Amino acid sequence: MLESHIEEKQRPNSSAVAQSRRALSVVKYDCGFHFYITLGNYTGVTATSLQDLAQKMRTVSLDSIKFHFERGDFQRWIRYIFCDPELAERIGLISPEFSAEDLRKEIINKIESRLIQLKEIAK
Repeated sequence: MLESHIEEKQRPNSSAVAQSRRALSVVKYDCGFHFYITLGNYTGVTATSLQDLAQKMRTVSLDSIKFHFERGDFQRWIRYIFCDPELAERIGLISPEFSAEDLRKEIINKIESRLIQLKEIAK
């Protein structure tokens, strides 16, 4: 009886599962993250999920990554489109003193580690 109660406590609640599934979803192109280098200078690259964001960040211009990071665009997109304030905060805590390449790596690492957590919760 006690063992079954312990197992039950370790399972994420249904709202955590739903939130995780939302964060793992794919959005329509219009709601995607459109990479710019400057205002009005679209790179032609759009991400439509967190996994896609991490993948596209591997090849998008470093100028674009710096531009969006400095404006808080990644954090806003993640918070409001995927309803994941935890990941948004993790990215917001990255030091702006990083070199552009290190910034790219840090953001990708934060996204990928969060994806692992979300997939575990969504099971």
